[in-house]
Amino acid sequence: MRPCLIAYDAPEKKVKDEEEQSHKSYRPLCVLTYRINYYFHKLQPYGYHLTNVIMHAIVSSLYMRICNMFVPSSTAFVAGLLFATHPVHTEAVTGVVGRAEILSSLFFLLAFLCYTNAATAVPNTDWTSMSWCLLFVGMATFSKEQGITVVGVCCAFEIFVVHRLRFPELPNVLMGSKYTSRLREAGLRMAALVAFSLFLLLLRISVMGSQLPVFTKFDNPAAAAGTPARQLTMHYLVALNSWLLIFPCDLCCDWTMATVALVTSFLDPRNMATLGFYAVFGTLLWTSLWEYEARSKTILMSAAFLAFPFLPASNLFFPVGFVIAERVLYTPSMGFCLLVSYGWSVLHNRIKLKSLSWCFIVLVIFIFASKTIRRNFD
Repeated sequence: MRPCLIAYDAPEKKVKDEEEQSHKSYRPLCVLTYRINYYFHKLQPYGYHLTNVIMHAIVSSLYMRICNMFVPSSTAFVAGLLFATHPVHTEAVTGVVGRAEILSSLFFLLAFLCYTNAATAVPNTDWTSMSWCLLFVGMATFSKEQGITVVGVCCAFEIFVVHRLRFPELPNVLMGSKYTSRLREAGLRMAALVAFSLFLLLLRISVMGSQLPVFTKFDNPAAAAGTPARQLTMHYLVALNSWLLIFPCDLCCDWTMATVALVTSFLDPRNMATLGFYAVFGTLLWTSLWEYEARSKTILMSAAFLAFPFLPASNLFFPVGFVIAERVLYTPSMGFCLLVSYGWSVLHNRIKLKSLSWCFIVLVIFIFASKTIRRNFD
């Protein structure tokens, strides 16, 4: 166990190395777990894979518990099974390098769970739970960068679930006519989250030597393309990632270079997939932000779990070193599985043949599990 591990990224390159020596993935907690595995198992792969599988089981159990906050226990159970068996997780769970995704997701869920305890405490904030939340936010971030996005999910929970704020109420809140002690407590909690996340960002930038990672055209051709090919392709990739969650058939271990052709024209038919995705996702959000029914909180939290963890890997704000990486869908798939299970429960409650809906969802889970087992041999 060398103390200098905090100066290294995941593949054992110094984080402050210039050019392409380091991809700036500062994940000391993930590296620490590899060191522990090496201490006990040396280079025997069994221990590394077993650790990943155990961690995935823990994440799935925690996820099911969190789903139960928004949906009935049977629906949460379905969501947990969908998440546990989804084929897109094969790269993250079976591949040892996917440890960062699982570890980050574990602390991500623990941070969210602590925040829910802090935010729902009566009459004032449970600052002990809040302190644990901040600790887990830091641990999630130092397991993998996207762990910091749990801050956005916690804020969404605060606004849309705890205070049930929707668009019609925003003018009153902003003008102060509906400013209460509960909202003041909420403001303090969210301010603590934002301030701590800014501290983590500054710390990480300092560790990186204030340098961005260097990626080549081979890693991500869209990032090197001109306008409008760059913008059209990157938005299409968002839709393509969502398709991999919905229909995980054409999965691939390496999506670099020309695995996805550039969308170079507005007349490219693939733009219809992009428009379709944004239309459906936007309609769900817009409808939920205006209504006060119980279903709106489930849809909004599903969207939060889906969107916030995916943003750092979306290419929309800054280029990343891959075209598509199935492993980065590990955490965002939580929102997808919650949304699908909730949609199934709505249909289940409306139809007369309850056994038919159960047969359908069991079939889907069986197909997912079979595909996952098969992918382990790819």
